[in-house]
Amino acid sequence: MYVTTVKHFPKSLPLPPGQSFPTEAPSTWNPKVITESSYGENIAYFYWRCSWSDNFLKAYAASDEAGQSAALDQLEKWTKTSFFREHVVEDPNAGWEQLLIAPARLGDVTMMRNFDTSDCTYYRQVNPPAGRSSGHS
Repeated sequence: MYVTTVKHFPKSLPLPPGQSFPTEAPSTWNPKVITESSYGENIAYFYWRCSWSDNFLKAYAASDEAGQSAALDQLEKWTKTSFFREHVVEDPNAGWEQLLIAPARLGDVTMMRNFDTSDCTYYRQVNPPAGRSSGHS
């Protein structure tokens, strides 16, 4: 399901420049054990989201306001994806925008960092911070 999701990933949801999806699902995923049909989609969509939150946090650290804005514009699309609506949570009060996007636009990146830390383990394995190889934890 992961490879199919990536192959047909919405063109309206590009990855940041220079990024691409991994060619395979994580080696720890055994589809014979994890049978939830949306698991492959979960990996792909969270990879997309994590790539943009990482892109935002890097732009923030570099004081790159245009990069921050571009990343946040992409992250605003998260709750509008079919994956989010069908598999994540209902968000009728726009909590994602209120808790993460709006504060980040005002310079408060606390929640963005928290979500990035808690939700982006696989992304970090594939894209380790500078100075760390993907083979180390």
